[in-house]
Amino acid sequence: MQDVFDINNFPKARNRKEARALTKALRNQGVKKNEVANMVELAKDLAKHPMSEESTSIPEGTKVKLDYHRLISQAGWHKLDAEYRSFVSCNMGTVFTVEYEERFGDNPQLVALKEDTCRQKWMFNVANLIIVKSEGGEQNINE
Repeated sequence: MQDVFDINNFPKARNRKEARALTKALRNQGVKKNEVANMVELAKDLAKHPMSEESTSIPEGTKVKLDYHRLISQAGWHKLDAEYRSFVSCNMGTVFTVEYEERFGDNPQLVALKEDTCRQKWMFNVANLIIVKSEGGEQNINE
């Protein structure tokens, strides 16, 4: 795969045929089976909920919360890694700090959370995060 992951050029899986083709292509590139499943779910979500121009990134250091209801309502939620689902459920009200990973470039759509202490940091699509304003209000990135 590419060194820098660009979600705007990430394939969308609009149907089962496209999902199977993406799965095969990722497996041929040496991507691990559990990562393939998560990437295919991301592709399906992107096909259903395309990202708008203004929701392509969140500045590093921004305080955010997980958009719990959006995350659990995604198709295939029950198929995702049990540790991931547990992390999301246990941290639905937690305030996190956005952290960039070099492999995703300077304007990433997938970000890590600085306070995530799991052995493998989970990556989150910025569309699934809610920006926490300093005066206590919240702003969904998709609004």
